[in-house]
Amino acid sequence: MKTYLWKKKIEIKKSVFKCLLMITVPLITGGVYTKIFPLNPNWFYFMFPITISVLNYYITYNVDDIACASTYALVGIPQKTMWISNIIFCSVVGYVMSIGLELIAVVLKLVSFDGGAILLTFMSIPCAVSLLGLSTIHYLTNSKKQMLVASFFSIICLLLVPITVLTNVYLPIERLNMVVYGIITIIFIIVAIGMYIYMGQKDCLETLVRNSKIYIEGYDKNFFREE
Repeated sequence: MKTYLWKKKIEIKKSVFKCLLMITVPLITGGVYTKIFPLNPNWFYFMFPITISVLNYYITYNVDDIACASTYALVGIPQKTMWISNIIFCSVVGYVMSIGLELIAVVLKLVSFDGGAILLTFMSIPCAVSLLGLSTIHYLTNSKKQMLVASFFSIICLLLVPITVLTNVYLPIERLNMVVYGIITIIFIIVAIGMYIYMGQKDCLETLVRNSKIYIEGYDKNFFREE
């Protein structure tokens, strides 16, 4: 995990653009959720940290993540560790930033606050973890099936802002109570546990290395237009 976090730290330090995005994207998203298309307060506290966490994955993404996953596996660092490290990194950064911005929004009276606000923010953690985990499930072997699953949930994550806004407009979000949010949380806890067990599969190293080699070679040919 330390190796992965060190790698991300170096990448972010070297990229001013990524640093700017990590600051501006949460601000813009918060503006969309509170001013442009104001969300129901409970929906805001539940979805805002999820949105920031999954968008952090795109901001910090590097095409060599898969190549590094196979490299680290060769020196004894399991794919599962890399997968968990990515989830923790994106979630911790996302939740720290979103909680800070939520407090600013409350102070500026952009969104109402009650005792359930903090609870909803923490109840959303399993959802964010599950979306991040499903979007990076190809870290295990990088197979076609895993790539399809990861691509599908990556698209959902990428479109999470309009999805959140549209559900707030067209669905009776205001009718959701703490019991419903609790059921949603339990469902995603089960999903997260299932993914954790799935990612614990053994004897996947050879498949990961082979599939990663094909993936990287294909990317290089497309990027550099090699015949």
